[in-house]
Amino acid sequence: MSQKNGRNRILIATGGTGGHLFPAQALAREFSKGHPDSEILFVGKGLGSNRCFLRSEFSFQEVSSASLSFKKNFVSSFLAILRGIKQSYKILKEYDPSIVVGFGSFYSFPTLVASLFKKVPFILFEPNAEAGKVNRLFSRWAKVTAIQFSGVAEKLKGKILEVQVPLWQKEDQVSLSQEEARSYFYLDPAKTTLLVFGGSQGAAAINQLFLQAAKNMHKSDPDFQIIHIAGDSEKADELRKEYERSGILACVKPFED
Repeated sequence: MSQKNGRNRILIATGGTGGHLFPAQALAREFSKGHPDSEILFVGKGLGSNRCFLRSEFSFQEVSSASLSFKKNFVSSFLAILRGIKQSYKILKEYDPSIVVGFGSFYSFPTLVASLFKKVPFILFEPNAEAGKVNRLFSRWAKVTAIQFSGVAEKLKGKILEVQVPLWQKEDQVSLSQEEARSYFYLDPAKTTLLVFGGSQGAAAINQLFLQAAKNMHKSDPDFQIIHIAGDSEKADELRKEYERSGILACVKPFED
């Protein structure tokens, strides 16, 4: 990897949900451990207010962006993306990174477009089992696209490399036994426990489908309990009431990073 001013400079284009931000931050942390003299800059929309992004640990700059679906507000979405491309180009010019790393989603789109214009090499990470629009589009120009699931490769162009993205771990993370963990959530230490996790957005479809499945299971065999991570506080409150009405022992929590 080339160096700028004697130091490696890496720009990471990401944003949105924990599914994109957690592996991006885990990669940044691991790279920094192995290359302590490197510099890493995160670029994306809404990083300053995103609860999944560790602002105290990583440098970042905001750029404008919008969904690529253009289902409504076409003009405003187009202008937001165009503005984001201009902002990204300026950042690339000033920061002068050795390479750009994109983690998919429309949050990375303006920066990847600017990278093409500026002729800055980039690599892509696709941490999901289904490749997103942005990674499918830009994989043909990427130096390499790193994937975790081999089935994704057929939807991508160019060089593909199967890797294992490092896990995101909080610095204050502690180890607990199963019994200790269940007691922490005020659950029965001896009961079979199911974990339901729909990600940082708490997918409504997952919440409702599992709630109905739990009700059906409870009728035939009530000897289980649930830890359900349900997205935001409002979704968690609604689900908690539903479980209580159904007589199902459950600890329902909003998503926490």
